[in-house]
Amino acid sequence: TSPPTPSTGSCPAECVESRSNGMTTCTWQNNTNGVVIPPPSTLAAGCRNFDYFGSFYYIWDSAAASPSAYPCPPTAYYKTARNGQPYCIFYNGYKGLDVPSGASVDCSELVSSGVFSYSFAADAPEPTPAPVKACPAECVESRSNGMTTCTWQNNTNGVVIPPPSTLDSVCSNYAKYESFYYMWDRAAASPSAYPCPPTAYYKTARNGQPYCIFYNGYKGLDVPSGASVDCSELVSSGVFSYSFAADAPEPTPAPVKACPAECVE
Repeated sequence: TSPPTPSTGSCPAECVESRSNGMTTCTWQNNTNGVVIPPPSTLAAGCRNFDYFGSFYYIWDSAAASPSAYPCPPTAYYKTARNGQPYCIFYNGYKGLDVPSGASVDCSELVSSGVFSYSFAADAPEPTPAPVKACPAECVESRSNGMTTCTWQNNTNGVVIPPPSTLDSVCSNYAKYESFYYMWDRAAASPSAYPCPPTAYYKTARNGQPYCIFYNGYKGLDVPSGASVDCSELVSSGVFSYSFAADAPEPTPAPVKACPAECVE
């Protein structure tokens, strides 16, 4: 008996991985690795348009097979069609499913044998990591004299700062508390018109005044150690920022995995 093919981690954890003739195949197989496919007589599948839509699915008759008895695999979403029938749909790039470019998806044996799969060349391109930005997405990033500065600027990248005459800010205690904020007069500027930037939390002070507070390490804000925070121009110019040496320790991006999160790579 041939030994089982060792996993390379190229397939989702719920799949059976196999390799032959330079191709890797990831197969969802009924009653294997927690995959439970509804009875063949209740099934229909759609894989033909994967190249166009980047998705594939299987649908079944809920009257013949209760959805609660047949949960979708971890990499699929559970949905309900307009006619009320349940289906499991797989979107490439979501829930840990990364089907390489050029792969082929095969549902031809789903109804007959309870299996479906995708195959790709062993050297198929892996997902390309997005470039790591030193600043949050809503900031303007600049570099000068060996320093990188991340600036929140009014009316730029979705940032909307309340009118200067209504503002107050506190950055002086950043080194101690690793937070900074700006506050404004609710009577002069409605909070609904000035939402906090994505990396800040909206809060209300005891006196009822609204403020936006930034906590390092939360909501995607990673200010390197040793950085300085500057709010001195917030009231006058509607900008505030933090700066750090170009060689300061920046947030380490999570390693780019070729495999879904649930896999051991």
